Amino acid sequence: MALEREGLPLPVELYEGLEMRRGDKILCATFTAPHAVLSTARANGGCREDLRHLFIHQACEPSGHGGGKAMQGYTDPEAYLALVCGRHGLGPPERCAGLSTAANMRLCAVETLSFGELTVAAAVTAGVESNAGRAGDPAWGFEGRNGYESVPRREKALAEVHRLPGRVREGSGGGSGAAGLSEPSGSSDSSCSSDSSCSSDPSCSSDPSCSPKPSGPSEPSGSSEPSGSSQGPLPGTICILLFISLPLTPGCLTRVVMTATEAKTAALQELNVNSRYSDGLATGTGTDQMAVASRMVEGYPPLSSGGKHVKLGELVGLTVKAAVKAALLRQNGVSPDRQSNAKILLERLIEKDGNFLTTRGELAELFSSGMEPETAELFRLNSKAAFCDPATVAAVAALVHLRDQFSWGVLPPLVWPEIMAAQAALLAAAASGDYSRLEPYRLTLAPLAADRSREGLIRLVGMALSMGYADKWDKDV
Repeated sequence: MALEREGLPLPVELYEGLEMRRGDKILCATFTAPHAVLSTARANGGCREDLRHLFIHQACEPSGHGGGKAMQGYTDPEAYLALVCGRHGLGPPERCAGLSTAANMRLCAVETLSFGELTVAAAVTAGVESNAGRAGDPAWGFEGRNGYESVPRREKALAEVHRLPGRVREGSGGGSGAAGLSEPSGSSDSSCSSDSSCSSDPSCSSDPSCSPKPSGPSEPSGSSEPSGSSQGPLPGTICILLFISLPLTPGCLTRVVMTATEAKTAALQELNVNSRYSDGLATGTGTDQMAVASRMVEGYPPLSSGGKHVKLGELVGLTVKAAVKAALLRQNGVSPDRQSNAKILLERLIEKDGNFLTTRGELAELFSSGMEPETAELFRLNSKAAFCDPATVAAVAALVHLRDQFSWGVLPPLVWPEIMAAQAALLAAAASGDYSRLEPYRLTLAPLAADRSREGLIRLVGMALSMGYADKWDKDV
């Protein structure tokens, strides 16, 4: 769609009654026919039938930018709305609602699908690399009668998230393993300029939980956070505008929000996006926002179902999933090809300062510590290719997913050692290219496989890669 790629001076009609344009820091929908709207907007949010404009606005840059009026969207949403409306010629403000983010509007994605008289359009901006989370992850704050307060004992909550049944106590490795495989070295900075898979997250929200803010009476100060987890949530937000050309009942409008949320989560699942606040896969970010609008057509019986068994639900699922994926590709460079990376698969098992992430350099240093010096240097210099090797990625993916199955209770904990030892042997064989050595690898790795902690699995993977990569070059060729 032309709207996605070029800033058009004139609006584009997505269907009769709905026009959309993109301008300076804004993606704006104008209703030329009445629409019922259900939104998470701070000003004029909830259920409305009198809105004229619905928009996403870029309030700031994603990194190192707290200036301008970004925080006003939280502290004084009505004043912020009036400011944005005045700047972009929208109004009156009481007939407008908006979602705010740090995402670049030029990187938005718009998808439309139709079936008969029904048209569904989804417009999405997205960023997930820093603030992706899983429903139920430990919270950073509590909003009560006195505003926001920091939540203590977060480290204990982190230890409970996705805890494996019968988990071995941390640090109790079941074997010697490769040296230094207890924790990655390096600073707490997660940026990695030499790694194409590491970049600063280009999306955030003016929501108070988006990023660390100065202490105040109505904001979380972070001062009571335990040592080692003082860093607040980082930027990252998915904003979804969803438009439907036919009228919906209030219940159906709400049901569509559920379907769209499932579609967003499905997109993250298919892209293997990790939570930054636990060792699980992400279901969204901590500051996601959404607005759903359906055209009010006089004399047309409103649709009553927006679930997966009806065409409306199908179109909502397809448009939202496609738009979320397209926006993440443009904003973060997230794609299936890029996610085919052992580093990305493993980083949700490594916690630093309350966030689950690492860099390729740190992981390569960690895994090479048990190799002979010459092999270790070779591995570090070529770790980018080693981590992207399809056979290695497949073996690592199997190990991590099996851990999920155990944590969810799908597999009984008593079979963990034999299953993980066999899968780790496959990883060693994938690294070496010699599958005739599966049984020797399995026997060597079996003691390490007894440890069911996150750290134990990292040690197991490191030993398997160390053995396999060493054997790869232990040949006279």
